[in-house]
Amino acid sequence: MGQFPQGTIFLRTELTPALEAEGFSREIVRRVQQLRKDAGLTKGDAIELSIRAPELASVLAAHAKEIMERTGAKHLVDAKNDGAAGAADAVVMTRTAETKIKGKAVALALRKL
Repeated sequence: MGQFPQGTIFLRTELTPALEAEGFSREIVRRVQQLRKDAGLTKGDAIELSIRAPELASVLAAHAKEIMERTGAKHLVDAKNDGAAGAADAVVMTRTAETKIKGKAVALALRKL
């Protein structure tokens, strides 16, 4: 709560699972955008994207469309994150990165289409 001459502001600071999932989604998008930049891609370049993050499988399932739209991905492979070999294993990705987001392992890979 904050008080100002014009009134009082009440701010709910509870971190819900939905807000946390949105935060993870945005951070994944940010990291993919950095990977695109490192690969020298332009905004108009379409990509195939692989995200392996078993601990974030529900986040990926809920936000896959948004992640694809914001990163220019035409295909998102390996999104089930069940540990099984996916389409990305058969295709050579041109850029990869392994990182952690809030302690959760995330492996990203992309290639220009």
